[in-house]
Amino acid sequence: MGLYTSPHLFKINERIQLNGRAIKDSEFSRLVESYKGFIENIREKFVPTYFDVLTFPLMAYFIQKRCDFIVLEVRPGERLDSTNFCKPLFSIIISIGYDHTDILGKTLEK
Repeated sequence: MGLYTSPHLFKINERIQLNGRAIKDSEFSRLVESYKGFIENIREKFVPTYFDVLTFPLMAYFIQKRCDFIVLEVRPGERLDSTNFCKPLFSIIISIGYDHTDILGKTLEK
């Protein structure tokens, strides 16, 4: 099972886990490096966020590792989030707080 969460607490590797273990430093470096050209090419069409830059290679990693299931944390309020190309079996919506008012609006109603 693959897991992608954001943000990380101590080390970026925490965001990408396979069967409960964070990706190794060497694997993470190799993975991100292998997608450098791809990221440069898509910059011609749109400016990817930090989250986007990590999402593309991590999905390839999960596919290479033949994950049966992947748990993806998406960004708040982002209908066009880079993780939305995956068809979910189900979605879980947690409580909505005030920590993302810059994206979602100043009130819970918004």
